[in-house]
Amino acid sequence: MNESTSFSDLSSTTRNILYAFGTCCIGALLIFAGVIIQWIVTRLMSLFARPPARKKRIRQKKGVSTEEVEPSPSRTRKPKSGGTHKTIKELMRESEAAQHKKLSGADKHQRHPLFLNSFKDHKNKVTGVGWLPDCSALCTACEDEVIRIFNFSGGVDKNVKMKQFNILGVPVGVGFVGEATKIAVLMEGKVHPASLCMCSLEASDSGPKWITTVTNGIFGKDGPMRMECTISEAGQCPVIVCCSETKAAVVFDRNGVALSSFEPNSFTNHDLGVSHDGKFVSVGTFTADAKVWELQYKNGTFKGSPKVMDLKGHTGQIMSVAFTMDSKKAVTVSLDGTMKVWNLDVWYRKQEDPKCLRTIPLNLPKGKCYHRLSFGPENILAAAFESDIYFIDIYYGTVIHSIEKAHDGKISTLCWAPKKVNTKAKGYCSALASAGTDFRVRLWADPRA
Repeated sequence: MNESTSFSDLSSTTRNILYAFGTCCIGALLIFAGVIIQWIVTRLMSLFARPPARKKRIRQKKGVSTEEVEPSPSRTRKPKSGGTHKTIKELMRESEAAQHKKLSGADKHQRHPLFLNSFKDHKNKVTGVGWLPDCSALCTACEDEVIRIFNFSGGVDKNVKMKQFNILGVPVGVGFVGEATKIAVLMEGKVHPASLCMCSLEASDSGPKWITTVTNGIFGKDGPMRMECTISEAGQCPVIVCCSETKAAVVFDRNGVALSSFEPNSFTNHDLGVSHDGKFVSVGTFTADAKVWELQYKNGTFKGSPKVMDLKGHTGQIMSVAFTMDSKKAVTVSLDGTMKVWNLDVWYRKQEDPKCLRTIPLNLPKGKCYHRLSFGPENILAAAFESDIYFIDIYYGTVIHSIEKAHDGKISTLCWAPKKVNTKAKGYCSALASAGTDFRVRLWADPRA
């Protein structure tokens, strides 16, 4: 006869096993119940959120019964809030529109004491500017392949009129060739690495029109770096100097005919300097020395461009070079962290070396230096570092004024007006033109005015 066994009669080990088994079963049941409840809730929510079936509307039109079916909301694409479904092209267009709106607004530098004017018509990076010798106009080169001419007959800060024409290439330099109807453009072509475009304003049945003549491959396979236009006092004629990225510099006459060429013999050319009177030319290069060439004339006829001087003394690459307006001094800046002022008023034809008048330490981050220089009247030097402009007195080596964030991008060029310009705010004063990657050209007054 079998006797019934109660739970208390079981051993402790057996009771523990049963307790564990029961706990596992209860846990599994709870989990299963939770999954079932979650599934039921999800189904109910989907049923309530389901869009209504498409409705049929009956409209009477001229006695004819027509049936119109409304589109199902489930098939209508609705962008989520925040524009998360915008395409990359839409985002790019919005970014470009915002940038254009920012650039087309009032210039934030208008309250700066040296500010004269700003030209915001450019659609891309401005690569070069050039003054007409009488300062009545300024031409600009822009990577949108457009040359613009700003007329200052009413003053540089009021009633400025602008005209423009297109070219077939990306310009890297521009300048008037002695007169308002002739412009030279150094450009980078899509087929030829470097070309010189001579532009002349000629009459036609539809009015004045710019006619361009292009000389391709002026540096062979090398690309263009910079161009300067000036008027030679010795030759009494305009002169155009173009420099390549790594090799030669070429001198052209007013018609775009090559007169001579010379090579700095360096791996890289950083900057081109041409004196205001068209006498001296120098190139800042990969080396620590700057060579100086003289453009020689006899009875108005070009004779050659021999090397006449070497500016030696730096211990690092020379990044920029500039000449004073009287061509008696030059300034070089180097990655060695110094600026040197040179006396060129020596008997260089008798092998007398130029004298270093002073060495000025640059108050810039280590390994950095000014990348653009331009001399103005009375030996005031404008120097660009990134987006800032510094006005320097070379006699004392001091910064007499500075413009922080003169542009919203890196400054590409600086150019002083050869004569004083008419301004509404300051009367007649010297003016500096600056351009940058922010699509802007700005004019600044001489801080000593």
